[in-house]
Amino acid sequence: MSQTPPQPMDKLAAARGQTDLPPEARLELLVALTDEDEDAGVRSEARRTLSEWTSDELTPILRRRSTSKDTLRYFLQPDNLRKELLPALLANRSTPQDVVADLAAGADIDTVRILLDNIDRLRTKALTALRDNSAYLNLYENRLTAVDDGFVFEPNLLEMLIIEARIEDEREGKVGLTDEEIEEHDKAIKEAEAKGDEEKKAESIFSKIAKMSVSQKVQLALKGNKEERAMLIRDSSKVVSRATLNSPKLTDSEVEAFSNSKNVNDEVLRLISMSRKFMKNYPVMRNLVNNPKTPIDVAMTLLPRLVITDVKVVASNKNVAEIVRKTAIKITKMKSGG
Repeated sequence: MSQTPPQPMDKLAAARGQTDLPPEARLELLVALTDEDEDAGVRSEARRTLSEWTSDELTPILRRRSTSKDTLRYFLQPDNLRKELLPALLANRSTPQDVVADLAAGADIDTVRILLDNIDRLRTKALTALRDNSAYLNLYENRLTAVDDGFVFEPNLLEMLIIEARIEDEREGKVGLTDEEIEEHDKAIKEAEAKGDEEKKAESIFSKIAKMSVSQKVQLALKGNKEERAMLIRDSSKVVSRATLNSPKLTDSEVEAFSNSKNVNDEVLRLISMSRKFMKNYPVMRNLVNNPKTPIDVAMTLLPRLVITDVKVVASNKNVAEIVRKTAIKITKMKSGG
């Protein structure tokens, strides 16, 4: 929004917020005055006035696409950064990505946590900067001893997301959903749930996920619910399925269902087999051996670890690979002395 510059004699009054402009225009003017070259007093007064604006006043303005890039940039600069405003700034698609990347590169641990919580709003440059941030690496290395009520994005998963983000950057128009669109989808899901309409609920969840960007799906995989994870585990993107398996909310029963599913990618089954945590769950191991989608080398490795009654089941399972079935028959004969 373009405003007529105040006359020299009016600049100090404007820097003190003494104008009749609408909030967005007044904020833009104050930011412009902080860069006023001629008068240090005006610059200082404008900064003081801006510091008095509350988060409740700033948040709705910073979310608007119409807000000037200079204003958005101002509140991402280290000297002016307010961490409670970060989610709104990151959600605004008008926010300059170069300044977000600069922030990610030098962010402290608390800011890194906020960036991780809003990982779906970061573009390639910011993701790359975050990956190389020493505070992020320190946070990950100490994740098991630090008291943490959130999650820490593992470096390999972050690297995969960077690759996916680069691919997305090359696509035309694939920007995912806005916060408002996500809220609309969530509203439809809640309405269907309230009515007990499971079919409509599933359709609404599928519709939301189908329109999401890869990074938004990753965020949902880590923080979403059971129904959402059940759909996301089948996503064509490896980083999405991997994020689903890394969700801190994932339950043993869900992993059992995944290991038994014929609708997941074989890479998902391989990832499950590589997890010590998942392999402590015997039903998961048994399901993998009996699942015809499981890579043969994985099934052959796990087969000798099954109890004899389950090996016999594999021996009679004509859906598994022939070599797996024949090996199960051989093991059965050896253990029965035949």
